[in-house]
Amino acid sequence: MSELRPAPAPLLHNMSAPPKAAIDHAGSPTSSRGVLVALPWSWSNDPMPLRELGTCLGIVFPMTSRAAERLLRAKVNEHAATLPFPAACVVSSERNLASEEVTDPLTVVTVLSKSSGHVYLRDKEPNFDRLTANARLVLLIPTTWSPA
Repeated sequence: MSELRPAPAPLLHNMSAPPKAAIDHAGSPTSSRGVLVALPWSWSNDPMPLRELGTCLGIVFPMTSRAAERLLRAKVNEHAATLPFPAACVVSSERNLASEEVTDPLTVVTVLSKSSGHVYLRDKEPNFDRLTANARLVLLIPTTWSPA
């Protein structure tokens, strides 16, 4: 016995005029300043080992890796509160949007570890797995924002 199936619905064709709506976004690159944040060191393993990271930052870590990570988290969270960046801002991989560059190693580690692929969050817990070879990003800071 064959099963009866309903007839397929007819396709809907929209033959009207094209829409006249336009999308305008206030966060265009011209309304922000770009700050390049890039790791200045290279190493062999990804992510960067904590001991090697400590040496690059001039931090002497405790013997255990757990205590070393705890110390680094505390330093990064403490440093994040002093940075002249908004608590949250958009992140881009487009290097040509940068008009300035961060060179302080602790600031670089702080921003990279508190960023995802799209946003920097000052109050986010650091993710040190983001510190991979050639890691870099551009913070897009609105020109209307001021640290004061």
